[in-house]
Amino acid sequence: MGMDVKHSLIKKLTDIYSIKNIPSFEGKPLGTDFKEFVNSEVWSKITAEFYNSLEFETAIRFRCYEIRSENQNFEENVKELFLILDLLVVLNEIDASYCDAVFPFLIIEELMDIHSLMECRKLYEYFETRSVLLDGLVSNRGRGPVLLRISNELLRRLSGQVDPALCGRIHILLSKAFAPEERSGSNIRGDYNLENPVVTTKISSPNIPVSEGNEASYSRKVHDLYQVFWELQDLLVQPPKIAQDAGSMQKFLNSTNVILESFEAIQKNTFFIENPKPTINPTSSALLPEKYTVINDNICPNYIRSLPLFDFQLIDETFRLQFMLQVIVLCDFLLDFSKKRLDLRRTRPFTNKAVTPNTSLSDEDEKNVSAILNRIYALLKEIKNGDYVETVTSVMNVENNWKNWKGFGCLSFEKPLLDKSVLDEAVAGLKKVASTPPKIRYAMGNAPLTKIWQNAGENSLEDLKKEERYKIPTPQSFLPGVKRDSDEMEESVKEDEQEYYRQAKASKTWLAFRSAINSHLEAFEYTGLGDLELLTQAIEGNTQLRKPTTNINPAFDINIVEKGDEKLRERVIEEEKKQEIQEATSMDEDKGSEGKGEQQVEPADKAEEAKKPSDRENISTDSKKENGEETNGNEDGNKTDITDDKPNLVPEEEPLKENAPSVKASPSTNKEETKEVQNPEISESKKRFREEGDSNEENASSSPKRQKTEDKIDTEN
Repeated sequence: MGMDVKHSLIKKLTDIYSIKNIPSFEGKPLGTDFKEFVNSEVWSKITAEFYNSLEFETAIRFRCYEIRSENQNFEENVKELFLILDLLVVLNEIDASYCDAVFPFLIIEELMDIHSLMECRKLYEYFETRSVLLDGLVSNRGRGPVLLRISNELLRRLSGQVDPALCGRIHILLSKAFAPEERSGSNIRGDYNLENPVVTTKISSPNIPVSEGNEASYSRKVHDLYQVFWELQDLLVQPPKIAQDAGSMQKFLNSTNVILESFEAIQKNTFFIENPKPTINPTSSALLPEKYTVINDNICPNYIRSLPLFDFQLIDETFRLQFMLQVIVLCDFLLDFSKKRLDLRRTRPFTNKAVTPNTSLSDEDEKNVSAILNRIYALLKEIKNGDYVETVTSVMNVENNWKNWKGFGCLSFEKPLLDKSVLDEAVAGLKKVASTPPKIRYAMGNAPLTKIWQNAGENSLEDLKKEERYKIPTPQSFLPGVKRDSDEMEESVKEDEQEYYRQAKASKTWLAFRSAINSHLEAFEYTGLGDLELLTQAIEGNTQLRKPTTNINPAFDINIVEKGDEKLRERVIEEEKKQEIQEATSMDEDKGSEGKGEQQVEPADKAEEAKKPSDRENISTDSKKENGEETNGNEDGNKTDITDDKPNLVPEEEPLKENAPSVKASPSTNKEETKEVQNPEISESKKRFREEGDSNEENASSSPKRQKTEDKIDTEN
């Protein structure tokens, strides 16, 4: 009768929900389509067929056990088991009173006990593929304790050396499912693993020597180092013992220094100087038992304690690095007992007394431990590089943070929610800041200033914000104004209006060229004498423009001499010499025409001014042509010799001051005055020339040479 009940319950379940009558769903498990299918098709049938939830749970257990006993592909069995577990999860979301949330985890826990280790690997994938089941887990109630039991039981059955990958997957899953402060995984007491002893094999010394030329000193050195190394390993498994026992501390310091000295000698290739580096065939069974000769990539064995193997282990760089990293971790632990770190922790003492240091290192021990730590870092830089040392240092800093976190009682990383009153206060403050401020009575601060700005006309605040007040205008924007001014100038009748528009046009044209000088300088060669319309056409890219040709002489005659053009350089020098001779000749002629019979000497500093071209030359030449005079010297018979190559640089005579002694006017002077009256243009030029002479004479009147000249003129009179 019991078997009939079992089969009837299984038949009810399979008729309603089985792998044959369930459609395939795309996407992740427990998706929206699957939940809609269960809610619309399966849930009503389950409540109609089964009397209560207990009968339904019994049917689920019977069907899961029956799937285990079926002789078909295990992959198909796992797929159907996962569908049944998904059904339980969705039914819990529909009605938690009908199906408990813990029930799917209990089913997996029962199935783990009746499946092999290889099948348990597949069953454990259910948690990895349904991450939604891990949300909100706690270790002391609900689904959390069941998941911890399943994971710990599976870790107990697995081997850390044979199945390291699966063990790592389990630990990663638990770290995602539970918070870091979960006490079940934080080792709150700081216990040490004493169940991982070093594998010891009793192997006799090989009959084959390590290498030829083996000496007793080398064998004794390796044997002594072997004893020190493995005795130190037995001491390192209990770090608190080293910090609390003075004898253990001294043994640790001495042994570590001996080992590091040997490592440094190996790095410098001086350790095997008495005997060449040994070589060994990895597949040889001369040194290892037969069970260790089989190579398996999945096996991660511990280092074997064997004297014949030790010199080969010393050659291995990884072997030496592992020992040095082990000592770095231990030294950092010992420095937690130093006075410096203890003083820092007095400001915020640990609440977890299990990991609080109850003793302190002496100053000498602290100094020795720090020296070992620095020595190891220096050796690591020689073996690896600086990046490797920085990585190790960073990892140690992170571990120190975790130690402090554990010392403060593994506080939660999750911050508590804010109180509603705090949120309401923050919202009110935000609304106050974001609200529109009240309108100010006087925009400019007071009534008079506001009134001034309101009546500012074109200089109001809005006008000051216009773009044209701070943006450089384009040359094209001036063209309409220039055309308008040109039209007004042509239409104007009065001269003052024409002058006004002419100045306005010139001002706008200058502004247009000024605005284009930085961006369109290449277009200036098409503008002639400042045609703005040609400039705008050149800027717009008119290809029909040509460079204008004008007969206007340039303001400055500039000769550009290229570097290395010696002929052109010589020609320029010759032109300069000719110009100087012509200037000197003009000055002599001017002097002879103005003051025949007069002898005046100007200061020597005026001679340089005579070299420069001025209006005096033109005035002197015009005067000579009108009088019909062509003289080369004074009328008194004092002639100036101009046949020499060098020009006569004697400066011309300047008019005297009004208060100077009077001088009789020569006939030539009277003729010039008569001509000035007849020709006003010459008279005006003469007048400017004399005014310049008066101003220059004032500067030279105080010189002794000028005083002698004036005395001589008085004597003649």
